[in-house]
Amino acid sequence: MEKKDEMKFDWELKRGDNQRENISPKIFKEESEGTFLPVNYAAMLEEWKKLYHAPFRFDNHGTTIFDAADNMVCQVRGWGRISSQKGEVIGAQIQDAFGYKLAELITNWYNNA
Repeated sequence: MEKKDEMKFDWELKRGDNQRENISPKIFKEESEGTFLPVNYAAMLEEWKKLYHAPFRFDNHGTTIFDAADNMVCQVRGWGRISSQKGEVIGAQIQDAFGYKLAELITNWYNNA
C-alpha cells in the first residue's frame, strides 16, 4: 500500500503560459508543455489547507461548495444534462444530493488527512 505522499494521480493540471510561475515545483512536475502532474500529495494537501478550512458546506441555490470562512471551493454542475435525461425535478435533486455528499467528503478528507 502506498503512503499518502507517494500516491499517484491520474488527472492532469493544465495551465496557460501566464500562470506557469504560480505552479509549485514541490507539488507538480511538468509532464509536457503546459501540462503538470501532481507528484507530492502531502505538499499539495499542505498548500490546500492554507487556503481553505473545514467544515465545508454546499449551497444548493448557487451550486457552490464553500469552506468555513465562506471561500468558494468549487461549483457542482450537471443539472442541465441530468434534467434533460431525467426531468428538471429529478435533475435538481441529483445535483443537490451530489453537492451535499461532496461537501461532506471534502470535510472528512480535510479532517483525516
